Formats: sequence, structure tokens, C-alpha cells
Amino acid sequence: MEIQIFDDSLTEDLPVYWHGNEYYPATVLTDEDRGKIKQVACARFHYKGAGPIGADYEKVFDQLYRQLYQLIFSDEDDYNKYIIYLDRVLAPNRIRSFKGVLKKKYQNDPSILEIEEPFKENRTIMAAAICLSKENFYKYIYLIDYSPQRFLICTKENYFHTSFIQEVIEKYRDREEHGSIKYLELITAHCLKNDRIYRIGGDGADYWLTLECYFKK
Repeated sequence: MEIQIFDDSLTEDLPVYWHGNEYYPATVLTDEDRGKIKQVACARFHYKGAGPIGADYEKVFDQLYRQLYQLIFSDEDDYNKYIIYLDRVLAPNRIRSFKGVLKKKYQNDPSILEIEEPFKENRTIMAAAICLSKENFYKYIYLIDYSPQRFLICTKENYFHTSFIQEVIEKYRDREEHGSIKYLELITAHCLKNDRIYRIGGDGADYWLTLECYFKK
């Protein structure tokens, strides 16, 4: 495992800012955005993947999860921890609306708050906040995996309510059906309030996996 500290979160090695190429445009970045994001640093933990043949993916993810557990449950850490989970954008379905995505699987666990929100063009999105504790960490942490639509936030605020999940959908998730979290907006809005944002990246642990922690300098 290799640890890298990025004093500049605008580096192309991180998903905050896309420099653009002949196929995809660069992220729109104002002077105000530049000023804000320069106040945010990133610690990245880089893990070698298991390899595509006969791979022991579980071992790689276990290493990352143990590291994350140590980071967020230190003895002096009094932050609340929430996984923010956004599911696929789909056409409305009464059964899906009733059963949910997570609440059925986890039998209405009170540490999960799940909602369904309109998205666009007769589409809805299921989303949830999962309140993490030392006791349920390993039960739920896999939910953030390496999806661009999920992250973990540590905060002294209470984000375990519907309005915060709605805020994530409306402000920080782009409007494409197969889109992702807009990390530039998310990080500048919340890290500057002393929240910490964690995300997992990589290629599914074939060759590499990363744990990124964004925090105010």
C-alpha cells in the first residue's frame, strides 16, 4: 500500500477536476471554484490489485476497509459517519417504490434512511443514508465500493434526514442517467465546513484500488 498526499486537489490524478480531451469537455471551473478547492487537500491510499486471473479481490478490499475503519474510528474522532448511497435512475415501479433497494434487504434497519426522488423524464432515483458505527461498519461499508455515485462523509452535523439526501441528488449528482457525483461541488461545499469526504476508486481491484480522503487544510 502506498500513501500519497495531494496539496492540490485539482490534479488530474484525482476525480475532482477533468482537464478534458478531444472527446470530453473540461470541467467548468470559475476563479471562485479554484479559490475554494485550493483549501482542500487529499490523502490517497493506493493498493495493488489482485490481478484478473484467479484474483483474490476480497483480500484487497479487506485491506482497504481495515484502513478506512482506522481512519474514521480513531479514539479522538467524535464525527458522525454516513454512507451516501445513490442507486440507478429507472422508470417508476410500484414494487420497487414499496420495497426499496436497501430497506427490504436489511429488514428496515433503523440505521438506514431510504427515499425515492423524481429525477427527470419520468425517471426516479432511489437513494439512502446509512449511519455507520463500529458495530455495523463491516456489514455496510461494501455499499460504497468503487461506484462514482456513492461516498462516505464524516461530519459533526446530523445528515441523517431526507433533506440532506435530496440535497445530494439535486446539487451534487449530475443529471445524466448514468452520471456520477460532482466531486468539485461536493468537496468545496462540505470540506470547507470541516466535513471529511471519502471515496473509493480503481478498476475493480484487477490492477489497482484507491481510498481517497478529502479534508480542509
